[in-house]
Amino acid sequence: MQWNSTFSIGVEKIDGQHRRLFQLANQLEKELAGQQSAESVGEALKFLVDYTSYHFKDEESLMAQISYPDLGAHRELHKQLIDKVRALLLDIRTGGLPTVADLISFLYQWIVEHIEQEDKKIGSAVREYQRFSAASDTPADIVRRSTTHEINANLTKLRVLLEKQVVTVTDAQAYKTTLLDKFISGFKPTSTIEVIEEYAGLKALVDAELITASEMEAIRPRFAERIDLQAMLTNDHAVGASMAHLHELVGQGLIDAAACERHAKRLLGKTR
Repeated sequence: MQWNSTFSIGVEKIDGQHRRLFQLANQLEKELAGQQSAESVGEALKFLVDYTSYHFKDEESLMAQISYPDLGAHRELHKQLIDKVRALLLDIRTGGLPTVADLISFLYQWIVEHIEQEDKKIGSAVREYQRFSAASDTPADIVRRSTTHEINANLTKLRVLLEKQVVTVTDAQAYKTTLLDKFISGFKPTSTIEVIEEYAGLKALVDAELITASEMEAIRPRFAERIDLQAMLTNDHAVGASMAHLHELVGQGLIDAAACERHAKRLLGKTR
């Protein structure tokens, strides 16, 4: 068995490990063809088993990262393969050596067919994931986004990934919740217009069906709590504009009329 580019799935780390598997399989074949002892063949097979277990963990980690829809089934295939090889290893250690032809057939099914029939699907899923998500847009990067405009863009990407079954419904919901939580906790508006614009951005998420109306209702009081009128109005130099902004905030239900009146008088240089 020789590695060639047709076995590549397009993920450099996984392809490198697959090449190493071919090398180890060929080494095992040579051990058996050279009529080495059962102990020698068994050690070569054990090394192959150990390396494969390590490789499978990396594959499963990658599948989890991209929310591969068939992760569970693929993980089960990995377990079945490892169990079969361990059974073969036990036979060898108890004195039963397979023929070279039997071993080649077994290794071909184990490595080559698994790559061709299963691992290439992972490569396709990775490419789909990258197509709809910039190289830096891993889940950890996505949740660092702050403005509602960026949230809109990333929730749109996540919706596409969901439609393509690259991420699960559960994971997509978790990403969305994290995005919104990050936005609210990091929202420190310095002017009333910033509040108005970002609140409009949140409503646009509802209009685009990226968040539900009930999710918006849950967000709204948390958003309102981030509004520090006294601090913001020091940055609102145009009194007329600021008054209009205050009334807009009242209309959106983000501040009450009493607060509007109190801060309006402050803006105009009056006292209660």
